[in-house]
Amino acid sequence: MTGPRTWTRLAGSARSRVLLLLVAVTVAVVTAPAAALPPLTDDAAAQRLTQSVREAPRAGRSLSVTTGYDVPEMPTEGTPFDPVTAGVEQVMGPAAMAHFSPVTPTVSTVGTLAVSPAPPGEQRLARLVLSPTLDDAVRWVEGRAPAATTDPVLQVGLSATSARALRVRVGDEWSIATSPAAPEQRRRVVVVGLYDPVAAEADLWSAFSELRTPVPIPQPDGGIAQFTGLVVAPGEHQRLREVFAGPFLYEWAWAIRPDRITPADIPDFEAAMARLRSATADRTGGPVQVRSGLDVTIDRWRTAVVTTRVMDGAVGTGLVVLGIPLLLLLCRLRAEDRREADRLLTSRGASRGQSVGLALLDVAPAALAGALVGYAAACLSVGRGVPGWWAALLLAAVAVATAHSTLSGLTDLTGRGDRRRLGRVRSTTRVVALLLGLGVTVAAVLTARQTAAETPRGLAPRPDLLTQSLPVLLAVCAGVLLVLLLRGLTRLLAACGSRRGVGVWLGLLQSVRSPQVATLPVVAIVVAASLTVWLTSISHTLTEHRELQTWRETGAALRIDGDRLEDVTGTVRAHSGVHTVAPLAERPGQVAGAGGGLGSRVSVEVLLGSSAEVDAVHAGTPLEPGEDAAPPRVLGGDGLAVVTSAPLPALDRPDPTLVVENRRLPIASVVVDPGLASGDRPVVLAPREAVERALGRPVTTTRLLVAADESAAADLAAQVPGLSPMVTDVVGRAAIARSRGEEPLTAHIDTVVILTAAAAALLAALAVHALAAATATARRRVLARARVLGMRTGDRRRLVAVQVLPPAVAAIAAGLLTGQALPPLVPRLVDLSPFTGGAPWPPLTPSWAAVAAIGAGLLVLVLAVVAIDLRATTGHLTSHLRAGEDP
Repeated sequence: MTGPRTWTRLAGSARSRVLLLLVAVTVAVVTAPAAALPPLTDDAAAQRLTQSVREAPRAGRSLSVTTGYDVPEMPTEGTPFDPVTAGVEQVMGPAAMAHFSPVTPTVSTVGTLAVSPAPPGEQRLARLVLSPTLDDAVRWVEGRAPAATTDPVLQVGLSATSARALRVRVGDEWSIATSPAAPEQRRRVVVVGLYDPVAAEADLWSAFSELRTPVPIPQPDGGIAQFTGLVVAPGEHQRLREVFAGPFLYEWAWAIRPDRITPADIPDFEAAMARLRSATADRTGGPVQVRSGLDVTIDRWRTAVVTTRVMDGAVGTGLVVLGIPLLLLLCRLRAEDRREADRLLTSRGASRGQSVGLALLDVAPAALAGALVGYAAACLSVGRGVPGWWAALLLAAVAVATAHSTLSGLTDLTGRGDRRRLGRVRSTTRVVALLLGLGVTVAAVLTARQTAAETPRGLAPRPDLLTQSLPVLLAVCAGVLLVLLLRGLTRLLAACGSRRGVGVWLGLLQSVRSPQVATLPVVAIVVAASLTVWLTSISHTLTEHRELQTWRETGAALRIDGDRLEDVTGTVRAHSGVHTVAPLAERPGQVAGAGGGLGSRVSVEVLLGSSAEVDAVHAGTPLEPGEDAAPPRVLGGDGLAVVTSAPLPALDRPDPTLVVENRRLPIASVVVDPGLASGDRPVVLAPREAVERALGRPVTTTRLLVAADESAAADLAAQVPGLSPMVTDVVGRAAIARSRGEEPLTAHIDTVVILTAAAAALLAALAVHALAAATATARRRVLARARVLGMRTGDRRRLVAVQVLPPAVAAIAAGLLTGQALPPLVPRLVDLSPFTGGAPWPPLTPSWAAVAAIGAGLLVLVLAVVAIDLRATTGHLTSHLRAGEDP
């Protein structure tokens, strides 16, 4: 009888059960993250798309259709918006328009219209805006909404915020120019109502910010004009066209609904946008221009998703590359345990196919159990069913490894000629596989290095398999080269070594004679270390950029905005945990140089305060200037010593000046400090006392930068709004950092790093164990015979250490170096710009603490395994005598 029952009875040792358990663990550890990461990325990508659309500027989350400035053919009677509205929605189609909110049509005057009267020394400008949807977006707090009348005085409405800033009341009359080109031609208007926005985040206020609050506009003479928006009744469209010379801008804006768009809708949505851009005037209801930044928002989302999928693919491929050699080695060890049973079955007439089938029946339950456990863990982590092809792939790998190992164990039953031919075939196969792997890796590296610097539009959301596998291919090549180097070096040392150190010499000799399969754990350790280092570099880069962004957004641990904050300053300084406070006065201004032309005048945000106090607030933060900061640049003459957030071309002109509140103040020296940057506009920090002397009056504090402990900043963020009604905003850096860390794809990347580190550590531990176990049988035979011949305990321990420790330590070092070499070798493998902002392909910065921790952790695993194997060399002499009896 050669059935499974007989075979199982012959091969059911305790060591075999341990090997089967390791097979199950390996399959489960590889299956769980590899099967869970793709659907987790899909979920994070959908959440990222919703968040990207919600947080995008108006142009990046809306579809805007305009007539242009030179198209006067809009109807002057009836509703002028309906034809274009119907035409655009028909071209886009109902499926695409279902993602948008109802249209917000507007008609507005182009340019700025002069308004009088104005207080002495102040200029006022205005824009007239007409929208039939205005009443749904505002609440009239005083007076009433403008109405269409036959009175020659045009009725207008104004925001309550603008009315307070401009000191305007209901019933005030203004004289407004009918054209920017003819300011002497005037039209009388009367303010009949004041309103507050109902939804401050509505797109109408993003398109016309002057409808909410006056916008300061620097003038060529150095002054500042207050620009405000005036709303007109929808029924006044005809008179607006007749009285005002124009030009006029007609705009139809559809805001996309973040909760309605999904990644699956993107192809149809982009096809609809392409139809609209190519549509003729007779289809859109008139000659229109399509202006939308939705494609930019979607492209940035795509890039972020592709970057995440490259990481997921590298992790999945890396885990498989880690798992398959371990499975191959475990199955080989299992075949060695079954060798006597297989010989017995063969002697009873069993064929090779029967032996392989019985071996599969032995390993299959453990592999299937591991696959089911890993698949169940993946489903639980995702919250739904996931594709199970990773588990099927690993089960197939186990079957191939089992068959290969069993057939290898039966080769000693064949003739000598068969063994020689089989050996030549194996040698040829190894050489071909090595050359093929090196060729594929070189081709992948060259392709990745030639990637365009700019992310192309229409980028596929799923990168190709070669790109995903590139980090693992490089690590495998590094591992294979390390194996070849170790074998050559070990052979050389064994040939040149002295037999006086018998333990070292025997260890080197055993390394030379160890089978090829024993080198697989070395490659696995290299892959585990390099993949973990590479992922931690990505995570560290994201963390650094995220931290820098939050510091630049706030400028300090806590930022307080408002007006007349002098009374609040003392309370904040006295709060426990506050280190430094920098009071600042914010003003619009310009930096101007002599002469005209491009760059002679730059609009800036002027901060009036003490540079020493600002430096004290920035001390110990990423905003602190480094040792390589540029020294002050002396421009000559007497004047202000200013600090700018970036180099300004106007400062390279002769006689540069800072224009603040209609005063020109000469600049004597300048220091560039990128830590001042907080937005799109350049920032200039000027000495407050000098500017106050030039203005002849004090300026009020509008901003406080507070350096404080995290707990103190959180307490102040809750208390300060109640200290004064003049406080308008309190922003804590820690709160912003937490919100940035909760961004879906960023949180997913952090999860990937943690899962990969845990899985790689476990598989690396199994690889180290396999490295020792692969040569344990032959090594113990040598130890048994050597002990009988009188080998000392120290020599026996040195034999184990020399055979196991150097390859494992070299693999750890090679893996750490490969992980650090990946970013400079393939700098355009992952584009983190959607997460970090700025230019594409920001360089990765490794975390040396993480690299040291990874190396130390793997080294501890190696030493633990070697220590366990060393204990096995000090057993009772009887056990060694029995081991030495084996052939």
